[in-house]
Amino acid sequence: MILQWLILSGILFLAFMPISILLGSRYILDVPNHRKIHKKSIPRSGGIAFFLALFFILAINSQFRNILIPFTTLFIIGILDDIYNLPAKLKLFGQITVSLLTYFLGFQLTNFLGLELGTFMSLVVTLFWLVGSMNTINLIDGLDGLASSITIVNMFFLLVLGIVTQSSYAIFISAVILTMTVIFYQYNKAPAKIFLGDSGSLQLGYFIGITSLHLVQGSSLNLLGIILILFIPIADSFWAIFRRVLKKKSIFEADRGHIHHQILDCGMSTLGTCRFIYVLSIISGILGVIVCYFNNMAGNLFGVAAMMALMLLTYRPSWIAQRMVLKISAKEVGAAKQTDE
Repeated sequence: MILQWLILSGILFLAFMPISILLGSRYILDVPNHRKIHKKSIPRSGGIAFFLALFFILAINSQFRNILIPFTTLFIIGILDDIYNLPAKLKLFGQITVSLLTYFLGFQLTNFLGLELGTFMSLVVTLFWLVGSMNTINLIDGLDGLASSITIVNMFFLLVLGIVTQSSYAIFISAVILTMTVIFYQYNKAPAKIFLGDSGSLQLGYFIGITSLHLVQGSSLNLLGIILILFIPIADSFWAIFRRVLKKKSIFEADRGHIHHQILDCGMSTLGTCRFIYVLSIISGILGVIVCYFNNMAGNLFGVAAMMALMLLTYRPSWIAQRMVLKISAKEVGAAKQTDE
């Protein structure tokens, strides 16, 4: 049955992609500036294809119709931001509203690392989780294929957990998003033909948020493991906020200090940078799955240690990237000398 849904998802997404690119080319272009990597204007309308395909899939499946209202609201916020560049506080207010709607639909974090949360704390933690999920993907979406490839990794590991825990809800959502994102990546990888835009990255972050919440609600999985699976964009967002607060700037003010900017500045190519972060996400995901099944003190300690190591690595990814670039350069020089001889 799931295979039929995946085939339908893929067909719908492929059908809506040309519409998404056409509308973006006319009305929603991402224009280059000093902070951005691309050199020409590119449509940032990938969210349109995701929305149209997902809306159809959710509407014809009675189990998922209840999230159509928050999902549609989020898309409207994202697409308006893509077109009109909404104030950051207004966008945040919209995200909180969407998260509130989702909370009252039953997506609630009631237990945090073994501690039972009261109604108020459950609401606060759930809102933080959902708003955070939306923004981590949104913030790391600064390089061709980066946000989509990270979403592929995150959704793959959430799918694995869904299969193991026999959660039909998590399996369906993660498999459908995974299918669509793999297709989108073919358009989004360097050199990109289209970007996700806020409408796309917010949608992907939202579905990562509700899928992970559903997994935690319906099983004994260790929450630290779920966090670890999603940790690379979480760490990037943490350091972005930390960096801006330290410099006494608004946390909503964009800069060039993200993981991908640091690696690019070492001389690595766009594709190489994307692969570097992609591998980090896979490592983080594998560690997360391991921690998920050790819901005890040993599992918690291992999870915290893994997070601390990844926090240090994402703070200065250039430590490894510089050595990789030097090794690649040395190999290229050696190959050139052999050719000359």
